[in-house]
Order: sequence, then structure tokens, then C-alpha cells
Amino acid sequence: MEARFKSILMAAIFLAAVPAGSSLLFSNHTVTAGVSGQGTGTDGNISVADFLNLLGHRSNGTGSLNYSITSYYQALSEKYPSLSNFSGAPASNNVEFQESGLPTNSTWYVSLNGMNYSTNETSQTLSLPSGTYSYQAGSSSSYMARNPAGSLNVTGTELQINISFESSLSVKYTLSLKNGTLVKGNSAPLNSTNSPIGILSDPVNNYTYVTDSSTNLVYVIDQSGSIIDRITVGQNPSQLVFDNNNGYIYVTNSGSNNVSVINGSNNVVASISVGEFPFGIAYDSSNNYLYVANVFSSSVSIIGSYSNNAGEVVANVRLPSDFLPFSSVYDKSAGMVYFSNVNGNQIAEVQGTELAGYITVKGSPAMMAYDGVNGNVYVTDAQTSASTGYGYLSVIGSSGTVKANITIPGSVNPFGITYDQNRNLIYISDANSNQMIVFNPDNSQFINRINVGSEPYGVSVSQTGNSVEISNFNSGTVSFLGYAGAVRAVTFLESGLPSGTPWAVSVRNTSLSSSTGSIMFNETPGHYTFSPSHIDGYKLGINTNSFNLSGKNLVILVTYQKLFQVNISESGLSSGSPWGFTLDGSTYSTYATYLNLPLVNGTYSLVPYAPSANFTAGSTDFTVNGANISVNIQYVRAYSLNFTESGLKGGTLWSVVVNGTKHTSQTGTIHMMLTKGVYNFTVLNVKGYSLSNKTGRVQVTGSSNDVFIKFRALFSVEFIENGLYPHTQWNATLNGTSRNASADTISFLAVNGTYQFTLGVPEGYLIDRNSGTVEVSGANVTVTVHYTRLYNTTITEKGLARGTGWWAEIGGLNLTGNGTQIHSSLTNGTYTYKVSKVPGYKLVNGSGSFTISGNKAYVAVSYEKIYAIRFVESGLPSIYSWSVLFNGSEYNIRGNSTFIQAINGSYNYSIGSVSQYVPTNPGGIVNVSGSNVTVSLTFIKMMGTLNFTERNAPAGAEWYILLNGTYYHSSQNGSLYIKEHQGNYTYVANYTIYGLNITVQGNVSVGSGKMQVVIDFPELYKVKFKENGLRDKSWWAINMSGYSISSYGDSIIFTLPNGTYNFSVYDSSHQSFNVVIQYWGQGEGDYTASAMVSSSHSASHISQPLMVNGKNITVKVLFNESHDHHHTRHHGWRETLNSIEQAVIQYVVYLEEVVQMAISTITVSLKVYFSIAIPGLSSIPLS
Repeated sequence: MEARFKSILMAAIFLAAVPAGSSLLFSNHTVTAGVSGQGTGTDGNISVADFLNLLGHRSNGTGSLNYSITSYYQALSEKYPSLSNFSGAPASNNVEFQESGLPTNSTWYVSLNGMNYSTNETSQTLSLPSGTYSYQAGSSSSYMARNPAGSLNVTGTELQINISFESSLSVKYTLSLKNGTLVKGNSAPLNSTNSPIGILSDPVNNYTYVTDSSTNLVYVIDQSGSIIDRITVGQNPSQLVFDNNNGYIYVTNSGSNNVSVINGSNNVVASISVGEFPFGIAYDSSNNYLYVANVFSSSVSIIGSYSNNAGEVVANVRLPSDFLPFSSVYDKSAGMVYFSNVNGNQIAEVQGTELAGYITVKGSPAMMAYDGVNGNVYVTDAQTSASTGYGYLSVIGSSGTVKANITIPGSVNPFGITYDQNRNLIYISDANSNQMIVFNPDNSQFINRINVGSEPYGVSVSQTGNSVEISNFNSGTVSFLGYAGAVRAVTFLESGLPSGTPWAVSVRNTSLSSSTGSIMFNETPGHYTFSPSHIDGYKLGINTNSFNLSGKNLVILVTYQKLFQVNISESGLSSGSPWGFTLDGSTYSTYATYLNLPLVNGTYSLVPYAPSANFTAGSTDFTVNGANISVNIQYVRAYSLNFTESGLKGGTLWSVVVNGTKHTSQTGTIHMMLTKGVYNFTVLNVKGYSLSNKTGRVQVTGSSNDVFIKFRALFSVEFIENGLYPHTQWNATLNGTSRNASADTISFLAVNGTYQFTLGVPEGYLIDRNSGTVEVSGANVTVTVHYTRLYNTTITEKGLARGTGWWAEIGGLNLTGNGTQIHSSLTNGTYTYKVSKVPGYKLVNGSGSFTISGNKAYVAVSYEKIYAIRFVESGLPSIYSWSVLFNGSEYNIRGNSTFIQAINGSYNYSIGSVSQYVPTNPGGIVNVSGSNVTVSLTFIKMMGTLNFTERNAPAGAEWYILLNGTYYHSSQNGSLYIKEHQGNYTYVANYTIYGLNITVQGNVSVGSGKMQVVIDFPELYKVKFKENGLRDKSWWAINMSGYSISSYGDSIIFTLPNGTYNFSVYDSSHQSFNVVIQYWGQGEGDYTASAMVSSSHSASHISQPLMVNGKNITVKVLFNESHDHHHTRHHGWRETLNSIEQAVIQYVVYLEEVVQMAISTITVSLKVYFSIAIPGLSSIPLS
């Protein structure tokens, strides 16, 4: 049974992978996956049902088994001890999943390769076989996982995976801009009146600002979702940015081509004209500049930070005409402002007021956000991918390079984007799906999607981090998203009230009361307002009425302070006289002799005021400390003190401070009433004037007192510069007073007179004059200063040994250096330069010109080390001169060697000719690589030329020369040129005719010049064979010493030298006949021979010798026809086959020639048979 059970166990291991409804057959039992208890044991072995029950198998409707393979084995081993030593169970490894961030007892799960494991503990451990797994994590509560998915590789060691949870976002309420209605959740109706685009949370007042392109308004919304203000700006307001330098908000107005400036009181204080269709705007905290993206101007307007009503465009950056800048963002890590090109796939980089470069991203970039934690800039790709239907999120690192292009699954048109620094998350608005997407930059995972209004555009995070606001363009609404999660306790603790005193607190619209020291509310995270109740006899000591609730419980202290009565009375005035005072910023007045005020413990300052100019009273400080108190104000008699000025223009405001009190007037006299005594005074400066007696002391007696002040008119002395780069620091000194500025003007004030001045020269500039005099004579004076920008010019050398001295001349100025660079500062213009030569080096680009036009200039020169190339010859007599053509230059040498200088490289050289001598290596390439080179040459005596010509060879015959062991190619034109060294040689010449090798041998002497050699081949004579008597249309042939010629005509001609030859005669008459051969020489009868031969079915044939001996020969062949039975019998159809016979004749002759050439001297009689079937006749062989 144990063996059978082992087989069941091994098969069951794979059961978890079987889909629901599938079956496995093992041990004659069928088990259906996903259904427990099927199958029954029939032979006393373990049943499948028992097996599954032991495993604790339960169906979850998906066919998955929620246990590990190891548990299979453990459960079965307990019931079947004989399996305890079974080694077939696979090894498993512990993988622990831990969660953080969930409330206690919250249920969470891990889905591993399609199997779900859930728990309400903080961790769960799974035993898994080795392998690679993908997992997903989630929670059944309103929490989202920051790392919801991943993969793990189980390799035999324990693993720990941490899952981090935090509260999920959801739409808490939706605000309709049309009527200010606030609706819970994401259910506000659509309206066509409003079209919100940009959205911004003000870090100072925590208000939300929303631009409405339809109504030309900016809506101001508090944290409770109420519209508290509507600000009229330019046409079609788009984007907003907050200026940390002055607390102002800047709004781009795309329809009116300007930027509205809103101060902290929500008033428009300026309108700044920019380029066409301004949309994106960014604030650079490093220089306090505002950067505006002008879409249709293809430009960037740079605005100086608005302060004291002085905001203006300080620079413009031009972009290519096809670059349409859309959005902008400041990258603090890189010190760059980025601009997205809505018309392409590039991001422009602007640094300061200069265009620094471009970055290529994926698709068409829309909006951008800066991640201050990771130092990255995230760019939404608003263009749908045609292949995937997805948008992209491009990630730009601090180095200005694209680190990733991340596909956003299910997102067709991602648009708005912002970074939540409190939670390190990226929020993206998707205008097509009407959702907000949550992205975790730590692991590049999209962890949540939330439905919002129609066509969400702008995204902003509140400064408290507890809400996210989205402007919904199509629905005319603003969605306020909050973080869901567990309810937190908000406890208000009271102090200061007597025990048992009832008090109350209202949170939003809910009020709770208590007679104890605490009141507790249970609220979800968010922003709340509250108000404690007022208690008679007590002052509420709390400075705020709102709080932010995050993921922790909150305690708020409410302090009540006991009020005490302070009796304030006067003395010294007539009964019924009015009097009063200011206390803690409030003013009190009465006709009675006293006032009672309720005040808490503390120290106070009381400032009285008099009923008439003839009385005065001093300030009084008093302290309340747990009891009621009385305070008296004593009024005393006052006398006149007059300050009279001269020199001021009528109506000019001027002031005098007497004993700390400021008195002001626009007339010539300042009048005040003071008691008797001595007083210090200070006359305040008046713009445009100087003082003769700014400070002093005056004694007030019992009568009128006068002090005379003399003002002298001041005139401005302005030094105005031109030529300095914007914001460059410069200085001016006038009459010993120095001032610095980064603007283009430095102003002084001076009375009439003559003054000395000096001007500072910033580094990198020249000045037209740096000192002089200026005369002030009843009018303002302007001094214009011209600065000329100097640009660094650098000449850089490469190649010199370290420490080698060199110099350069630039525009007539000599500069030296022993490093690799020589620097000079020059103004715009064109300059010539010359660099010194250095012994042992070749100078490249040593002189020339360069132009400075608003940028630095760089000139690169190089010194290349010179090496010696030595050419050494051998073989020439000492009296001979020779030459080398090296790299295009010729060098004439007398002696056996010469030196040529060259830098590293490859050079061509050739050796010139020398009378009667030739070099063995007449040319080549010499390589110089960091060292001297020697080239060795050997001269040998010059070769002569042999011109071989031939006589008597047949026209067009190929002939050959064998000379000094070399077989030279043939020639068909009668001559052959061969070069050879001087000396005596034997040559062999030959050619072939009719298979005969004709050879001539001779001797030749080669000199230094050209020599003619004539080869006399043996003379050739004509041997003509002429036939007579052969029947028409019959061919005949002559084989001459193995070479055959056939013919249908009456003659065959050979051309042969003297000699004795064997020849054979063939014919195709196929009949018995006699052949008579006669020989005629030139004398027609010198030699006669005859023979007769009788033939049967074979071709007629006779063989005879032939001697050629200095004469042409004619050979006559006489054919005598004879008849046989073959001829008679087949005469009728032979004519019919005559055409066929002719067709094979050439083939027969060809075969004879091949055989006879092979066997040479053996005479071969060849018979070829053909068989042709003719109707009515039997097959007839043809020979």
C-alpha cells in the first residue's frame, strides 16, 4: 500500500495547478479539481476523498487550493506513518509578508500566482517551492498599498516582503463654481458656464485659487470648500504660480497676452504684458524670476519678481518657430526651468536668461511637476499612442537626461500633474477617463485611480497635505479629495474654568458640551474649523480656529483666562471734559471721571489723549495680577513749541520727533503743546533735501518757544551704465560716499557744488572712464558710463611635453605660458593670433583669426612630436646620387643615407631612378609611431629589354618563350617583350600546329638597353589533297599524323614544315570501290604512288607515308565506284536518309580525331552504327 500511496501523493502535488473542471487520473481514481471528496478507495488504499480531506481542501469557486505542497505531505504523514521517510516531497522555503500602516485587526491579502492568502495579523508566512512568483497586495478597508505588486525569486533562503499601506484618496465633496454649491462625493451636475483650468494652493493662507477661462475670474476657496472671493483678471486665465519672495500669485491670461499679479489681499496690483498666448508659468527661487511660456510667440518672457509695484519683463528667450512652449516648471536640482513643446517631443532648458539646451521625451509633452525628494521632473505625454492607446509619463533626472518613459495603462490623455511632498506621490489627471491617477515614484507603480469630474485638468495639493484639489474643465467644478481611513479622536482639553463649569466646542456644524475638562470628537482625516463657547467672566485664550487631522489622534488645548476689573480714572481736567486713551490697540473715550475695563492677568501700556491742546498726559504701564486694580491718568498744563522750516517747496511733508513722539506737517511750521522741560528732537529727512540742524535740544518755558530748521534742496546725481550683463554688481563713489547696485543706475543726492567721482570696473569688463568731476547747479545731473564686455579667450595646446614653454600673440599682445592654456580677455571683434614654434615639434593651426560675438572664444592648436626617418641605401657606387619622393616632397641625396623629419602617421615614398640601377623596393609606406624609423634600400643594376619577334609561324598562332627558367605568356601579334637582368641566356621558342610542337632554341646576351631577337621558325609548305571520282554529297577526310581534316569539297589543305608524315584517307561512300593515290610535287610527277583497297561496310581507308622537303606538294586521290548487295538492296531508302547521314558525319570524324590523337601512331578504323525504324522495313544499321 505504501508504494501505491506514494504514487497518489506525487500526482496530487500537481493538483493545485489544474483548472476547475479538469480531471486527473491516477491509481484508478479520477479527481476533479476544485471539487472536494470525489473518488472512493476500493482496495483498502487511501481514497482520493480521504486524501483531499486530509489536506483540508476547500473549494473557493476558482479551482485554487489554498495551502502549500509541504502541508500535503505533513497532513498525510500524520495518518500514514509509513510515509514519514518519503523523500518525494519538494523542498519549500518560508516567505514572510509583513504589512505596515493598517489599523489593528484590518484584513489584508496577498495574491500569489493567482492564489489568495488573507489575514488580519501584521504578517503571514507562506512555504513555497523554489521558483519565481508574481504577487499583488491589497486591503479590504479604505487603504491602498504603496507597493501593490511585484515579483520574488525563491531560491532556498527565507525572504521577507514588506507591504506599506496608507489611507486611500476619495472625492469628499465637489464644488460647483456656477453657484458655489458644495455637494458630498463626486456628484455635482455639469454646467457650461464655467471652465476651470489652473489650480493652486497658497502656502501662506491655505486658500485654493482656481482660474476660470470662461468668466475671466480667479476663484478663491477656503479649506471648508466655500468661495470667499472672485478676482477679475485678464482674458482666458490659464495657469498660476506662487512667488515665495513676495507672497504674490501670478496668473497667465492666454486671451489678453498678459500676466495678472495678485497680492496677499486678493487684489490685482499689476498687469504685465508678455508674448502671444501665455499659458505655463514657473517661479525660479534661485533668482526670483517668473518664467512665462508664450505658446504662439515661441518664446519665454522672464519677469522680475514684483515688489513695490516694480514688476517688469527683464528678458526674453527666443525658441525655434516650430517650438510651442506650453507648460513650465523649475527644476531646483538642475537649476533649470523646463518648457514643454506641445508641437513636438522636446523639452527646452532655460538657465537664467539663456537657452541651455533640449531634452527629447516620448510623444507630445503636456504638463510637468518637480519631485523635490528624488530630484526628478515628471512629464505627462498628452498624445495618445496609436499602437497601444496609452499615454506616457517621462522621468527627467537632475542631470537633464530622460531616466524612463513609463506607460500609463488605461490612460489615453494624461494632462495635469503635481507632486505630493507629504506622501511622496505623483497625482495625474486623465482628461479622457475622468480620473485622477496615483503614481508611486519609489517603485514606478500606479497604485490607484479615482473618478472625478468631467475633463479634469489642473491638480494641486493643499499645503497641509490632507486634500487634493482638481479643476474639472468640462463640468465647471472643483473636486476636493481627502484621505479615507480609520476615524481618529480629536480631544479638546479645557483649562482655566472652575471645576464643573459647563463649556462646549463646535466642530464644523456639530456642537458637544461638557462639565468636565475634556470634549472628544471622532473624525476622519481632513481639515476642520472649530469654535469653543464663551463663558462670562472669562476670556478665551486661543489663537486659532482650525486644525488638520492626519493619521494620528489629536489633542487641542482650550484655555480660559479669568477677567478682573481695572478702574481707570483721570485728574487735572475740568469736570465734564472729554478724555480717553488707547489700550491693546483699542481706543476708549468718556466724559466721566473714570472707566471700568475687564482684563486678564498681564502687563498693559496705556496711552492717554488730551481734551485740548493746553493739556497733556504721559503713557502709563500697569499690571493685573489676580485682583481688581485702579489706574489714574494725570493731565498737566502744556505750552507752545514751534518748529519752523525754510527751504522746502510749498506743501512738502516734513516731520520732527520730540522725545519719541513724531509730529508732521505740510506747512512751514510744526506746532505742539508740551509741559515745561528740556526735550530732545530729531528732524526727519525729506527726500530731495539736506538738513542744517537735524538733531538738537530745546527748553520749553512758560511762553511760546521756537526752533528754526533750514532745508537745502538736493539734486540727483545719477550714474547710468550701459553694457553690463543684467544684475551685474557695479559701484560708484561720489564725494567719498560709495554705493553698489545690480541695476543700471546708481543715484546720489547732493546740493549745489562740484564733486569728485570714481567708478568701479566689474571683472570681465572695460570702462570708458573710471573717474572725473561732476557739477551740481540747480538741476539733476546724469553721468553715462559705458562698459564693454570682455570675453575669455582661451588658446589650448595639445602635444607638448609637460613644462615646455610656448607663447601666443593675440591682436599684437604677447602672452606666455608653460601649461596647456593661455588666457586673455577681449571685447567683441575679430582678432588674429600666432602661436610660437617649438623645436622638435610640428605646429598645427599655429596662426589664424577668430571672432568674438557675445560668447567666449576657444582656439585649439596642436604640437606634434617630430621623428627622424632615415633612408639608407646599398648597392650604388659612391659617385652616384639618388632621390626619395616622400609625402609629395623630393629629396636629392649624395651619399648612402639621409634624414627626413615627420610626425606620427603613415607616409608614401618612392625611390627615384638611377642610371643603370634600380632599387629592389622602389616605394612603399613608412609608419611613424612614437619613434625614429629606418628604411633600408638596395640598388641593383638596371634590367635590359628583349624584344622577341618571330618569322614563319602561321598567322595568329600562339607562340611561347622559355627564358632563364621562366615560361612567358604567348603572343599572337608577332612580338614579345621581356625584361631581364644583364647577362647571357639560352631561350627556347615554340608553337603547335596540327598537334606538332615546333621548337627553336637560341642564345641571347642582355645589355642595359633594348635588344631585338628574331626567332626563325621552320618554313611551312602547303600540302594539298585533291580528290576525283567521289559521288556527290559524300564526305572524305585526311588524317595527317593524328590530326584529321574532313570535307565535302574536292580538296583538303595542310601547312607543314619539312619532314616525313603518315596520312590516311577516309570516305563515306559505303560501297566497294578502288582508291588510287598519286603524288605530284611542284613538277607534277616527281613522285607517284598508287594503291587499291576494297571496302565492305566500313569506310574506305588507305594509309601512306608523305615527305615534305622544301616544296609545296599536291596529292591527288582517285575514287573508283564499285557496287555490292548492300548498295543495291538499300539504294531506295539511302537517298531518303542522306540528310540524316550528313548530320552525323561531323560527329564521326570528331570521334576518329579524338581516338587517333590519343593513340598517336596507331591507325584506328572506326565504325559507328545507327538504327532507324522505317515503316514497312526492318531496322537497318548505318555505318
